[in-house]
Amino acid sequence: MVNSNLFQLKIWSECESGPILLYLSGEPMKELTEGIIEKLKEFYENREVFPFTLVEVIIPDWDRYLTPWKVGECLKNRDFQGEGRMLLQELEQKLIPNLMEKYPNSPHIYIAGYSLAGLFSLWAMNESTMIDGAVSCSGSFWYPEWNSYAKQAFQSKKEKVFLSLGKKEPKTKHPIMKKVGENTLELYEKLTTEENVKHTEFVWREGGHFTEVEERMVQGIQWILG
Repeated sequence: MVNSNLFQLKIWSECESGPILLYLSGEPMKELTEGIIEKLKEFYENREVFPFTLVEVIIPDWDRYLTPWKVGECLKNRDFQGEGRMLLQELEQKLIPNLMEKYPNSPHIYIAGYSLAGLFSLWAMNESTMIDGAVSCSGSFWYPEWNSYAKQAFQSKKEKVFLSLGKKEPKTKHPIMKKVGENTLELYEKLTTEENVKHTEFVWREGGHFTEVEERMVQGIQWILG
């Protein structure tokens, strides 16, 4: 469908008149996709075809391509290279035009991800006029300089944003990562008062970062698809 050195694609369902959902996967979440699909099938009464087009975007190098800007060494053994702009350009110039040509009656394009992919989803939605909404579950909003960015963001019209976070996630001793709760709440408050964003939802979930990941993603996908 689209050739890219940054990602691979898998189309799980097609719907000519339904919205398009780009689900970002890859390390360390690549094994979760089938579980998410099975839970979505249960929700949609075990139908083989969902009322939306679900495109899995498999990104091997998360730390490189799902980070919007480069930061210094903030986590041990992690190198956040900040080349998210390259990935977004691939989505805007190759993938999304191809999808819109194939599914011209799709009313919206949404993007969804977990953890670092959740951070990228919010950033990409804000940066792109092609993306109408985002699902960010346990998004990495502890990422350095995110709050400064978010204060100036969301100046274009968007349809929906879904956020969720585990109650235990802010309860860490790490000086950077413990900011995730405060930063996510600030983001939610920003979005709910932003006239350009029609609908925003935030859900506190039980557990930590790796608790019920599939359920969190399914909840966000169900909500954004209405």
